Amino acid sequence: MLGEKWEFSAKFRFATGRPFTPYNPDGTQNIALYNTARVGVNHGLDIRVDRRWSLTSWVLVTYVDVQDVYNRKPVDVPIYNAETHALEQQSTIGILPSIGISAEF
Repeated sequence: MLGEKWEFSAKFRFATGRPFTPYNPDGTQNIALYNTARVGVNHGLDIRVDRRWSLTSWVLVTYVDVQDVYNRKPVDVPIYNAETHALEQQSTIGILPSIGISAEF
């Protein structure tokens, strides 16, 4: 917190790879290898800045929040595409900014 009006925060996340069951060449999952494969590790940095406005009997809070500041798109569990007969790597959203307002009574 920087004074009574400004607040800065950050969160670093680190997660090990999520387990998944690998696929056979025909597109079915290999049940004998149930959850033996893993996607890569994931990490991200989120930052947030809050500004407080003290009014007569309540406080207005505005904020800017940015998730995954350095835009590292984590890879998710691969999915078998029946049309192309190949595994496809899915990735999630990278950087995600948001703004907001809240009131404290």
